[in-house]
Amino acid sequence: MSAQVSVDVAVQFLAEYYDIKASFVELLPSYDDQNFLITGVQGGSNVHEKWVMKISCRGDSEGEIDLENKAMEHIETKAREIRSRLDEDLCSRNVVVRTPCPVKSKDCKFITRMDAKRLGYASNEIAKEMVGFKFLMVRLVTYIEGEVMAKSHQTQELLVDLGRKLGMMDRFFFDFKHKHAKRDIKWDLMNAEREIKKNLSFVQSLENGAYKTRLVQYFLRVYETRVKSQHTALPREQCVHNDANDYNVLVSEDEKRIVGIIDFGDLVNTKLVNNIAIAGAYAMLGKEDPIASLAAIVRGYHEQNPLMKDEIEVLYLCSCLRICHSVVSSAYEHSRDPENKYVLVSAKQGWECLQKLMKIPIESPTNKLITMITSSDRQPCCSSAPSFCSLM
Repeated sequence: MSAQVSVDVAVQFLAEYYDIKASFVELLPSYDDQNFLITGVQGGSNVHEKWVMKISCRGDSEGEIDLENKAMEHIETKAREIRSRLDEDLCSRNVVVRTPCPVKSKDCKFITRMDAKRLGYASNEIAKEMVGFKFLMVRLVTYIEGEVMAKSHQTQELLVDLGRKLGMMDRFFFDFKHKHAKRDIKWDLMNAEREIKKNLSFVQSLENGAYKTRLVQYFLRVYETRVKSQHTALPREQCVHNDANDYNVLVSEDEKRIVGIIDFGDLVNTKLVNNIAIAGAYAMLGKEDPIASLAAIVRGYHEQNPLMKDEIEVLYLCSCLRICHSVVSSAYEHSRDPENKYVLVSAKQGWECLQKLMKIPIESPTNKLITMITSSDRQPCCSSAPSFCSLM
């Protein structure tokens, strides 16, 4: 039995804890948790607004959810400072990206608890489903208008802008601290090697499983022998978003710029380069020229947050490692729940991308990135401190 919150329960909870009268509720796709898009009015207002109701179903602690909330508040505070210095048009086009903001409940809390009894199951049953938890953590965050990048035409211009927005976000995060940020999560790229080896056997059950297993083993071996020691020794570490896949990135109506980055559930303190490597991994999926897409996003990032030479040298293989982690994780999750199609969203493109990348000389992408960066206006930085370059 899966511990799922019904629309009726969600509507009742919103009225009771947030004084929101919902007129429309839509269940959104999600990897682990339950997310509802809510349209309605709050308090005595007659103005219809939109929010996202996020219900934690994976046993996150209140501290980990507070980490997400504090991170979103931190980004919004930094963005507000930028907006106060620059005109709104410049902010929207070149620098500032929007993120959701947590909304307080009627009793001024950013995190509320939903008792298991509301779900209609016996308390002991739901406790078993939730690995000992007898309640679910519930939050409300603001809604950002925009289409997910996965459904947009991903031009080089758009990918460069995504790189810029991630670079600025990482600069905002440079001074962000939280006691739960240094955590051991499977989606930290520093744990990808461990997670791949743990679940690689599940790939065998897929179509062409033996070949796909060898494909992953090839990239894993190349990472371990060529850049692993350099990667783990990189000096720059901080909190990063850690999951800029194309379903967590929102684009403008004209598909020319990034307007929002959502879902901070995988936020973690890790190597700085991991954030752009993960974004680059997803940017390569489904592309005729995956290296050109990776280069575009790296170019934009470097404009706002210059990378170190050692970071550039490991970036490509870190992106490959993320793709391997993603497809192996999809195989594992699919074996547990064959009906859950969401876990296979990027798997097909991931396997196709790995096959394409395997045909490229292993040094070529890194050499292209180094050439691109060294010939640009912004040279690789040589300091672990952020380079606060011009916002123009």
